Amino acid sequence: MSTRTLSREEVYQYIVSVIRSGEYIQADDELTMKCPNCGNVGHFNVNIKKCKYNCFKCHNGGSFPGQALADAKNWRIMVRGIGSDVPRKPEGRAFSLCSLASTPLMAILSAPIPPAFTTAMIEYVMAKNIYQYCLSRGVTRDQMMEYRVGYKSLVLRAWFPYWDDSGEIVYQQGRAIDNSEPKTISEGENLPLFGRHIRILHNTVVLVEGIFDHLATPCSYSLQGSNITTFQLEQLKSDGVKKAFVFMDPDAGIQGKRICQKLGLYGIKGYLVVMPQQAYKDSADIGVETMTKIVKCLMNDNHVRPQTIYVLEG
Repeated sequence: MSTRTLSREEVYQYIVSVIRSGEYIQADDELTMKCPNCGNVGHFNVNIKKCKYNCFKCHNGGSFPGQALADAKNWRIMVRGIGSDVPRKPEGRAFSLCSLASTPLMAILSAPIPPAFTTAMIEYVMAKNIYQYCLSRGVTRDQMMEYRVGYKSLVLRAWFPYWDDSGEIVYQQGRAIDNSEPKTISEGENLPLFGRHIRILHNTVVLVEGIFDHLATPCSYSLQGSNITTFQLEQLKSDGVKKAFVFMDPDAGIQGKRICQKLGLYGIKGYLVVMPQQAYKDSADIGVETMTKIVKCLMNDNHVRPQTIYVLEG
């Protein structure tokens, strides 16, 4: 029984949904994904620069409709669902192309399970372990797709990419799934606020240390450390941020006070948030449900001047 060949518009909508889900493999301007017509995995290619698609199995191919996709930059901005004012690649920061090469976990796990005793099977199992690790850290499947959490060949680390306004990945932070090795992250003074490439916040933000803290905390950015850089301060100022709640790990109270002082120099009211002694944990360990309640209360309170806020239990 023959099946109807999808129209160009239907194929276009399918490609957009796949890119938003992260269930694809990318090599330069070429994306490989499951064919919407024949269902074959690995033979349906999309060129995001030329705006063309082709399946080498069922031979269904064509170009995308509309002039809006003629510009690769506009394409990347549209399919990633991000604004045109997200941070650009910081000037003067060096990074190696090797460190940026990773495949979204969902692209590996959504493909057919490879045969046993092959390199592909080993990588599938490792990607599955990384996926389970992320779940154990409170990262949802939807977040893994939205943030393009990735896997590098034969490396047991979860990789969190950061892309600029053209959709190009400019660095990735890696976390070993057994915490036996330290975090790996690109060096440089111009480290941006992680999370701002997903959605830009205005007026009031929450600042946390780590990426897992960010994923557990509404309205937040990750500083990716216990300090705030001039580049990050300039990002907040350019977005019109007026107030920032600073959550530090229990051993970083002094750094939190310094961050609040630096915020004040940029006209931003900084509030150091101190958790109760019983909750001697970071935001990721406290969990999404409790952090959501805490942030909601902070947002609802009318804090007039910078101060240290003590969060009470319950």
